[in-house]
Order: sequence, then C-alpha cells, then structure tokens
Amino acid sequence: MSVTSLLRQYTTALTLTNDAMYPGIIDQVHREVPYLWWMANRARGGGIMFENGGTKLKFDIINSQNTNRKAYYGADTLNPTATEEITAGFEVWRSNAQMIMLHLDEILENYGEQGIVKLAPAKYQVGLMSLYNDVHRQLVKGVVGTTGTGTANRRFQADDKELLPLGFLIQKEFNNADLVHEINQSTETYHRNQVFLSGAVNWAGFRKEMRNVTHLASFGSTNDAPDLGLCTQEYYELIEASVDDRRRYVNEVDADVAFEHVKLGPTTYIMDYQVPDFGDNAGDTVSLTTAAARAACIGLNTNWMQLVVHEMAYFTPTPWVEAINQTAIFSKIILKASHRCTQRRKQYLHYGVDGAIAA
Repeated sequence: MSVTSLLRQYTTALTLTNDAMYPGIIDQVHREVPYLWWMANRARGGGIMFENGGTKLKFDIINSQNTNRKAYYGADTLNPTATEEITAGFEVWRSNAQMIMLHLDEILENYGEQGIVKLAPAKYQVGLMSLYNDVHRQLVKGVVGTTGTGTANRRFQADDKELLPLGFLIQKEFNNADLVHEINQSTETYHRNQVFLSGAVNWAGFRKEMRNVTHLASFGSTNDAPDLGLCTQEYYELIEASVDDRRRYVNEVDADVAFEHVKLGPTTYIMDYQVPDFGDNAGDTVSLTTAAARAACIGLNTNWMQLVVHEMAYFTPTPWVEAINQTAIFSKIILKASHRCTQRRKQYLHYGVDGAIAA
C-alpha cells in the first residue's frame, strides 16, 4: 500500500470516528466550563441557542415600556400614540478553531485500524482541553481593555476576533463610548447593567449588599431575578463562611448542578476561576489575575442572556484531510458563536469586596 493510499484510508476512517466522538466532546466541554454547563442545562431564556447564516446577529433590545395604557370609562378616547420600545441590537459572529494533526511517522508507528483509532481520540482530547480552557477565558474574562478615552485598562473587552466576554457585557462604569451590541451605553442609560461597589466590613454587610444588588437587577414588570452568580474563589468562600452557621436554610444540595455551589434566594452561586479582577473602585486598573482583596461576582439573569451558536459549528470536528505540503493529515474543532444580552439592566456586577472580612 502506498503512503498516499494509507493516508486516504485513514482520513476516511477517522472522519467516521469524529462523528461518533461528537456527543462526548459536547458533554466534556459542558462539564469543564461552569458557565457553559449552566447555559446548556439550567438557563431560563434559551441558554445556548442555535442559529445559522448572516454576517451579524440581529435581535431586539427592550429600551422602555409601552406608555399607551389608560384607565377609561365608556367612550373615553384611548391613547394611540406611536411607541418605540424596541431597539435593534447587533453582534458579529466570533470563531475559534483548534487544529489536530497526525503526521506520517505517528500513523506508521500506530499502523493498524485499532492503533490509529485509539490515537486519534487521544489527540482530540489534548486539543479539546486546550480549546475549552481558552474558550472559557474568552467567554467570561476576555482581555484587558486598552483603547478608549479615559478607559484604558479600566474594563475588559474581546480582541478583534475572540468571543464577546461577560467581562465586557457586565461593566463597572459607563462614562465611555463603548458600543455594546452597537448601542452607545454612555448615552443610552437603559442599556447598562447594575453595578455595586462593595463597602462591606463584615459578613452581615456583605450579605446585605448581595441582597441589594440582586433586588436592583430584579426590578421591572418581568419580575425576575438573576439566577446565576459566577464569582471569584474569595467571593464564594465569603458566602460559605457567612452562612456556615445556618446551612439548614441554604439549598446547597442540587443534583442538577454539576459544580460546587451555594443557592441563596433566587441565585445559584458558582465559583469560576475565570471571573476577573475589577479592582477596588471605578477608576482602578482591571486585571486578568484576581487578588484576594478584590472579590467579585457577575450576576446573570439568563432570561435575557443567550450564547448564540452557529448550528454547524458548536465544537464541531471537521473531516480529516491530507495536507498539500506535508505527509500529515489534519482535522479541526470549530466554534462559531456570540453573546446576546437583550436586557443588560437585569444583569449585575458586585465588585471590590474585601475577601478578608470576617464576622
């Protein structure tokens, strides 16, 4: 058998193996990334939603109430005034790819159907670990902002191609001209998340702040509250310590939640090491490395937050193909997705919490 025939044979066999592995790839990604697990299994507003086509996502953002309500009697005239309570939001697709390669020496050393079929999943496993670690960072943290008048290093953002992060959708200040879903948050006040800079000096003050910011994000006719709190290790440990003497009042046993968690009121809090450091005040430099004294929590109401994924590219393995200029075959894991937040005011940031406070 020639080398060319061998490569053709294995590209066909391994492509079939890819198809069989795909459900396991999705399960593994969900198990490893708390935010993706929640969006896939517990989110209330669609969570991970599959769409196709288009150069941009277009969706509706609620900017005000319909004011055409009126108490009336008999033949009173009703209010027919035109209202514009919906604004269009737009977001571009963002793509990621993880390359998997088998070169000829590896193929020959594992010659035989069983050998190569065992090698390919192992290669995929290593590639997948690299991909979901970076996708986790992109989805939650992003990169430190380095552009914008007066805002450099004071917020998070995506780079030109990475996934739009929660660290950008949930900000700590709004006096910049960031276009969030192509809407200027500095002038459009409805398009801002809730933000609470901590001043707590003990556990009682910390729990009061938690309740307060949750209520701020709950106001409105939809009468719903944040259901997920992604928090730093220090924030999570403060919650545990502050309720340790009253655990019988806390629903911590939930078989549906795959990660260590605490549920207080409407919100389930999950520790996520990718939640970034927002600093101690609005003017502070933000950091990709969390400091113990700067605990933070991103509170999400998933009725109004979705991760939109292209139906043909959700950690999808591509067929194996032979390289033109190498004796090697390649496959890729592809992700094409973007965030969509239709009510930012239903989301919150609680930051600058002193991780060393005590009772």
